[in-house]
Amino acid sequence: IKWKTINANQKLLFIETAILYQSGLDKIVSDVWEIHAPENIRIKRVMERNHISKEQVIARINSQQISDIELHPNTHIIINDNKTPIIPQIQRLLINSKESAS
Repeated sequence: IKWKTINANQKLLFIETAILYQSGLDKIVSDVWEIHAPENIRIKRVMERNHISKEQVIARINSQQISDIELHPNTHIIINDNKTPIIPQIQRLLINSKESAS
């Protein structure tokens, strides 16, 4: 993959995708950071952002779901529920990533 070659000297490289496992990218990353939010919050956010119906959002969510796929062994969860602060969660993961890379 071209971007992997170009960025080979980087200590950290992030890929944002809703279809990590379906695309096969899970096989070339060392860690997976998943953002988790309750479904009702996710639906509301997408409806507001994309100006689409609840049914369209649910169809999109269902098309992105994985089943019978073994999750990446280094999967970390970031909670995004409008209650739990996100930045401290990311900071902890970045510190752990930096320590692991050393």
